[in-house]
Order: sequence, then structure tokens, then C-alpha cells
Amino acid sequence: MRRHPLYAISNEEKIARYAHVMGDVPWSIADRAYTEAFARLPEGARRELVADLRAHLPTESQIPPTETPDDFARLMRDLHARSALVTCRHAGDVALAFVMSRTVAAFYRTGAGSLSIDRQPPWVHDLAEHETAPIDGGTTHNGRGAVTGLW
Repeated sequence: MRRHPLYAISNEEKIARYAHVMGDVPWSIADRAYTEAFARLPEGARRELVADLRAHLPTESQIPPTETPDDFARLMRDLHARSALVTCRHAGDVALAFVMSRTVAAFYRTGAGSLSIDRQPPWVHDLAEHETAPIDGGTTHNGRGAVTGLW
């Protein structure tokens, strides 16, 4: 199995990659990815994350109890909650777990995301275990002889 380079990147890059994926995936995929991401966090980190979110969210926002991964996924449907998430202490951990979730990988490997995989950044190719095409796009007639007729 290949080692994912996502582990060695900064929190800012993790959040940028999370934002990229959020712009690509439908809500059904995002819900499952949030569920997986929250479930991967240790119990203490979950409690801290929820407390941070509550502190950053506007008071008029209705904050449902967020004790289970499914509750967290429902909370993340709210734009204010997603905005607050990136300011929390565990934002990088959640972003990394979201991007590396089985659900997101499957979206790019075999789901609708696989249709645009060639236009995705290289780290998405790694995530989906997709072999990146060579620079010439796989053409066999890129030699000098093909252009001039000389081999």
C-alpha cells in the first residue's frame, strides 16, 4: 500500500485540500465523510472540537447535541458550523480525516469524481490510487521522428 503524502503537510494545506474536496463532492458523500472523520477522532478530541464549535458559532444558530458521528455530520450541513470548523483546534485533524475517508476515496476512484480525475491535483490521484498519466497524455507519437517522419 502506498503511503499517503497527506500526513506530512501543514494544517493550512489540510484545510485547503478539505475545501477543494468540499467543492467537488455532493452532500451525500460529504455527510458520510464527516461521519467517518468524526468517528476517527479520539473521544477527548471530539469533546474539545464540539466545545470549540459551540464557542465559535453564533448564538442564534441552533446547535444540536453532537455526541455521535451522525450528529456531527448533520451539524456540518450548516454553513456557520463549517466556517467555525476551520478555526477550531482540531481543524487539521478533521480536515485530514475527511479528505482521507473511504467515502471520498471511493468517490474519486469509482464514483462521479472518477470522471474528472484527470483534471484533479496529484494528491487526489494518490488518494484514489489512480495512476497519473504521463506528461504527453500517453501518446506514442511524441518523438522527433513522428513529427519529421524520421526515425
